[in-house]
Amino acid sequence: MRLRFLAFVLAVSFASVAQAPPGTPKPSTGAPGDKAGRNDPFGTQGEKADKNKSAAEQAAENRKPLIEHITITGNKHTVEALVRRSMIIHEGRELDDESIRASRIRLLQTGAFSDVQVETEPSARRGFVDVKVTVTERNPYFATDLFYGSTAMTGFFGGFGAADANLAGLGLGLSVEALYGTNFQRALRVSLYEPTFRLFDETFVAGVEELLERGVENSCGNPDCLALDSRLRYTRAQTQVNVGVRNAAYDRFLFGYRIDVLNAFQEGPDGVNAPFINHGHSDISALTFEFDRDSRDETFLPTRGSRIQAYLTFSSKAIGSDYEYSRYLLQLEQWFPQSGGRAFRIDAVAGAVQGNAPFFDRFYVADWSFFNVGSATARALELNFSPDPRYDDILGVLGAEYDIPLWRTEFLHIKRAYVAFGGRFVYSEATPGAGRDPLSKTPFSADIAFRLDTPIGLVNFSVAFLADSLLKHVL
Repeated sequence: MRLRFLAFVLAVSFASVAQAPPGTPKPSTGAPGDKAGRNDPFGTQGEKADKNKSAAEQAAENRKPLIEHITITGNKHTVEALVRRSMIIHEGRELDDESIRASRIRLLQTGAFSDVQVETEPSARRGFVDVKVTVTERNPYFATDLFYGSTAMTGFFGGFGAADANLAGLGLGLSVEALYGTNFQRALRVSLYEPTFRLFDETFVAGVEELLERGVENSCGNPDCLALDSRLRYTRAQTQVNVGVRNAAYDRFLFGYRIDVLNAFQEGPDGVNAPFINHGHSDISALTFEFDRDSRDETFLPTRGSRIQAYLTFSSKAIGSDYEYSRYLLQLEQWFPQSGGRAFRIDAVAGAVQGNAPFFDRFYVADWSFFNVGSATARALELNFSPDPRYDDILGVLGAEYDIPLWRTEFLHIKRAYVAFGGRFVYSEATPGAGRDPLSKTPFSADIAFRLDTPIGLVNFSVAFLADSLLKHVL
């Protein structure tokens, strides 16, 4: 096209020169008095103008739409203000895919909703969209824990947990856990938390927790000497207050203060290598820090995203504590989507304790294994029901899990379900460089679990837990 245009221009120019009277001067190109574009026979200046115009138009097309209206539906019991302040999308601001995803995840993380859907449609105004947020509320009350068992240390123990993730429709979370054991053990934990509130144009979180427990530990230093009837009995009353900020879409920083009032005494023969705690009355005064980054696409069966949790506890006489120690814990989880809605997860944990931390702030290896061949049993509410009194300062965990959905539509009042195949390696040391303890006979463990999303909460059936319980009575 340009060659034909050039030929046309040359032809017209030749005709004009041929018809001009002899001696007529030809117009000079680029004369100072020429107007812009007058001396541009090939259209180069016009082409630049077209390019600039196209860039401007392209920028306008690439501009993210603005939100004109946000409509909330499905919140029969939840106040609309909770839904709005939990999201990072707001009317009058730009909308993109990431802000929609982050808002949906934040709403699920409140615990008040089992499902959240966000839809957009063009507004009557050009460059604006309307957003419709549809939430599915959870049953106001649901179970969080239900367990029972029996060990050589405790003839019977059992407990339950219940929660309301949307107290009075305000989004406040309330949970209560209780436990009973026939060997002096009792525990009660009550937690109240506010998952999100706005202050000074920032999003904050806050919570308070109270723990009351009465426990007993085998203090002879070895499960085999349980018949010596050497016991460490103690009571503990803990109060912790947390305040945090959500400075990014998926991040949460929590700062807290914790105080424990302890009383411990020896019963029977003096303990040998007994779990550490000051005998008589003592207090723990500690500062705590928690970082939580949760970008999972949902809480029941995540198929993508990650979660990073970091914890720090610092106790010192400088802040009125009878114990000098620090505790560090880092947990990492990463989900990888698979075909058919399946998911693959890898997880890693690293922990360390420095100083004279009480035993319940150290690491108990059975808490991190799917099962443990031997006397150790996973604790509940930080109470140890087994005769294994070993607590460690160093912890390392590496595991993987593969999840397969069983159904995705409601079946027998069960909304969703999946089966999980998991494996885990756990390494721990009583002190740095001490190596594995002989009691840690099973560094590898595996599990097959069925997890159900029911109207009363999330239910987990663990084959490893059942096998572990049976082994405790058979071996």
